[in-house]
Amino acid sequence: MHITAEQINSFHTNGYLVVENLLIDADCDRLCKNASEWCKNAPVPPLVNGVPEQSIDQPFFQSLGHRIGAIWGNHAKNHAELQPHERQPYVGTLGYGLHRVDPIFGEYAAHPKIVPLLKALMNAQTIKIVQSMFIYKHANGNAGHGWHQDSAYLYTNPNTTIAAWMALEDVTRDKAPLWYVPGSHNWPTKVRLYRYADDSCKTVTLDATPNDTSNAVLLSIKKGSVVLFDGQLLHKSDQNRSVGSRPVYVTHYVDANAEWLKENWIRETAETPFVQL
Repeated sequence: MHITAEQINSFHTNGYLVVENLLIDADCDRLCKNASEWCKNAPVPPLVNGVPEQSIDQPFFQSLGHRIGAIWGNHAKNHAELQPHERQPYVGTLGYGLHRVDPIFGEYAAHPKIVPLLKALMNAQTIKIVQSMFIYKHANGNAGHGWHQDSAYLYTNPNTTIAAWMALEDVTRDKAPLWYVPGSHNWPTKVRLYRYADDSCKTVTLDATPNDTSNAVLLSIKKGSVVLFDGQLLHKSDQNRSVGSRPVYVTHYVDANAEWLKENWIRETAETPFVQL
């Protein structure tokens, strides 16, 4: 897919780019159907003292970088009693190696209309897929996700992380919309998640300067549109206050020539190399 100089300049100025109608309705419906099947079959967090083991410093979560697992939404109840066909309304996220395990998710992570855009925006010859996830944001269930930078969790030296956020339904003001602070991709990294050699994890504050979100922009996005945004860009999503879910497929990429730092929570090893495109 061709990208114009104006689009590239807009991305580097604002930190994000909305590409409308990149996917057709059939693509969106296919991804949603595939996710529904995985909700039935994906491993779920074990219960520890009645609480799902899905903290980032616990083994179940850390294993998901290279496989698919179901993370419960914060509204899920009686996890142990749910049958596979009952799970979908309570699954908040399928993560985080969808593209590695499933051919349909892999196909869209390597979509021939998306990859050239990413390479142009990174000015890269080869890129890697480092993470993929399917996020439901069920109606009146999952809470919003506060202001954050994706590169706090997925970082390279130099920073090259870009997300592709694929809207599989219309995203309106009431349906967990995205908010961005234009130009904030030029700000320093605020916090960083470190995974240490013993697999313990800690979030460290790097810059305590308060975020100025006074010029934040709300994005209402049409089904089939894809938002590409810099990993440094400050963004958030609201709670879904509509009557339906707001499913999205989100993939993260880096320049293959950038250094993937060993402190990332997802580890690239000789046995589990990242997919290159």
